[in-house]
Parts: sequence; structure tokens; C-alpha cells
Amino acid sequence: MTKRCPGCDQVKALDDFGRRTVAPDGRHPRCFACVTSYKVYWRQHRAEFAEKTSRRRMLVAQYKEVGMKLCSRCKEPRPIQAFLASRQHRDGLGKWCFSCRRVYWRGVSPRPRQDLRIVLSETEKAYIAGIVDGEGTVSIGFTSTHCARVYVANTNMKLIEWLQRRVGGRIKTVPRSHPNHKTVYYWRPSHRLALVLLGEIRPYLVIKDQQSELVVRFFRERDEARLQLGGKKFLFKENLLPQFASIVSDVRALNKRGVI
Repeated sequence: MTKRCPGCDQVKALDDFGRRTVAPDGRHPRCFACVTSYKVYWRQHRAEFAEKTSRRRMLVAQYKEVGMKLCSRCKEPRPIQAFLASRQHRDGLGKWCFSCRRVYWRGVSPRPRQDLRIVLSETEKAYIAGIVDGEGTVSIGFTSTHCARVYVANTNMKLIEWLQRRVGGRIKTVPRSHPNHKTVYYWRPSHRLALVLLGEIRPYLVIKDQQSELVVRFFRERDEARLQLGGKKFLFKENLLPQFASIVSDVRALNKRGVI
């Protein structure tokens, strides 16, 4: 009986293959010659591999002492603020910096840039402001960084679709949890679109006027602080400056449910 070796791509007798009980045919997938050549190659290059590994570990330790990390994609040292938080790694940070992640994901799933020009009449601005006052929420959200959030929830799909046509954004459907309840539809614009919308409808807001003012002020002052710090992003909650943390707490206090 014969068998083809995937290493040298030759057909050889079964006696040229080592025994392996877990294999379907009871033989090793590679012949003796290929296994021997691989062992010789590994012995010759093992010292080189060990030296590279130890050198990388020393660099990682040195960068960690000064608050930096080596990006595994661009091989450049970056500040730890330039990495996304991740529980999958010992240091709690991702392997790629934000620049590499941005380049990768734009190549994998390129998105057309959203047009942020909102053309609304004064009547439509006042109408949307009334909807946000009565059925919406204005807040500051946090995922990997802070973002402006504007939600509108309603059981009338016609109203939600009208908001999407006039402003943009996404619609999310939440099934009813009780037979006597109706299906709820959520409308939410993106971060940049929400800031533009708040600037347009803010003169007409009554209930959410303070939240809108704080949200716009938060991101305006944060962008100014970024320019002063050389464009560095505030990625984690504990890295927020005191004035920004106070704005976030004020918005949460205004949106708190129940008796204050």
C-alpha cells in the first residue's frame, strides 16, 4: 500500500511513514524524510526564534514602564490610550492601535461618508423638538469612547419612518413583551448627526433644553482639549478631566427617572 506525503508531494510506501494510532490509516501524515528535515530546520533556527522572542519581551516590558505598548500590526510603539480596551489579553488592551484598526476595517467594509446636511423648515424643526421633548432622550453614551445619543421611542411606525426620511439615522424594533402591549420602534441618529440635529432644534426644546446644551458643550470643549493635547483621545472613563466628568454626571441627573 502507498500514501502521498503532503510535505514532499511524493507517493511512498506506508513503511516510510511513522505510526500514529489516532490517524484513520494508523500512519503519520508526513514521511520520515520530511519529519527529519523539519526537526533539523527547527534545531538550526530555534536559537534565533528564542532570541527574537526574548528581545520582544524586553521591549514590551520597557514600553510598559513608560505607559506605551507595541502595536502588533504596524510594529510601532504607541501610548496605551491608542488601544481599545479588551478582556481577552493580560494587559487589558487590544493588539492593534486605533490607526491600524481604522485602516483594516475601512478596507474590509468601506462605508460611504454620511451627508450631515439637514435641510428642515422651521415648522419641522419645532415639530421634531416637540417629539424629542415628549418621546425622546438626549444623553451622553459610552462604548469605547463618549458619543452623543438622541433616542425617540414610539409605537407608531409612521412617525419613526418620517424622522428617518427627514433626518437620517437607524430604526430598531423591540417586540412586545406582553399581549396587551404594542411593538416599540426606536429611532437613533449617529453621533455626528445627533450633534447637528441638536444644533438645529435646540431653540425649540423646552424639557430637553438643558440636556441639549450640556451635550453640545461637552463635545465642543472635549474637541478643544484634544487639540491642546495633540489630538489625543479620551478613551476610558477614568481618563476624563474633572470638568467633563461633571458634565456627564449632570446629564445623568437630569435624565434620572422617579422622584428626585
